Amino acid sequence: MKHLLSVICLIIPMLAFGASPQVSISIALTSGVNTNSPNVTLNRNAIMSGLAGLVVPSDRTISPAARHIVSVFEYGDMIASSSSSFNLWRARSPGDFTGEFGNRLLWSVVVRSTNGVSFESRDVWFDVWCFNSNSIPSLSGSLATNSSTGAEIRYSSTLRGLWYGSDRVKGTGDDVWYQGGESSTTSVDELHYIGVRTAFFAATASTVASAKDSILAPGFALGGRYYLRGGASTTLIVTPQPRISIAKVGAGGSLTVSGQPDVTYGLQATPVLSSPPSSIPWSARAGTYRNGDSIPISLVQPAEFFRLVQLSTAPLMLVAQDVPASDGASANDPDE
Repeated sequence: MKHLLSVICLIIPMLAFGASPQVSISIALTSGVNTNSPNVTLNRNAIMSGLAGLVVPSDRTISPAARHIVSVFEYGDMIASSSSSFNLWRARSPGDFTGEFGNRLLWSVVVRSTNGVSFESRDVWFDVWCFNSNSIPSLSGSLATNSSTGAEIRYSSTLRGLWYGSDRVKGTGDDVWYQGGESSTTSVDELHYIGVRTAFFAATASTVASAKDSILAPGFALGGRYYLRGGASTTLIVTPQPRISIAKVGAGGSLTVSGQPDVTYGLQATPVLSSPPSSIPWSARAGTYRNGDSIPISLVQPAEFFRLVQLSTAPLMLVAQDVPASDGASANDPDE
């Protein structure tokens, strides 16, 4: 029996040492300020603190630095100014806050080891793409090197790594945070990354309007994926399309519209969903609706399905500016 126990004691450490990391990956799509915003540091701190589980300001109607997580995004969430003379906020110029330069979507992510085996940030890879490839170029890469410059991506205030220490327990005294320029080969048990940035760029009223048209075009959607090399993968698909929430009111019910600013919607209903989608017998209900409207409903059929369709958009309130060379461009790029 002594011999058997000694063999077991030798085998277990060898298995642990040779195990591959298993991780969970959580993506939180966030609308942040542009990189030349006077509030960029406060906004980045709020996003990173939120990824760490801290309670942070989330109301961007009060402060542009708030952490605003999106599932169905507004078109203004991803239009950024490309000119230092063109102030912009949520696709309006000059916007609700002084000195802002528009917004970018950030594919923020948390990667955690789930089996006690550490990993390296250079083994975390990403893909970000647009389903309309003519709108925004796709981007793929790893958190080892900047895909634009080729420089090593090191731990920083926007790419933080946490090692649980020799006791392998999070929250004890030997935990170590890496955020001061450590190499991407440094082993961690948790990784918090502010994320790859996605945006259209504009410096005139006309290019903001063009970006808006591209985002609200039928079929426009964005996809983002993070994965550990040879391991787990998580994908998030988002659209700018409207949503309906349903609540029962008395003997009937109501639909609440969550849509785009300045967009008018019509309501359609059908008693059955079928395939292909083009064969579904949608019929229009009377009325036009805007974001935030509550629509009382009464069922014509025993069961009905509803959808919103875009009818029109109101003019954008913007000011004209000179056109810089980068006006009208779009991009995904890594945020370091």
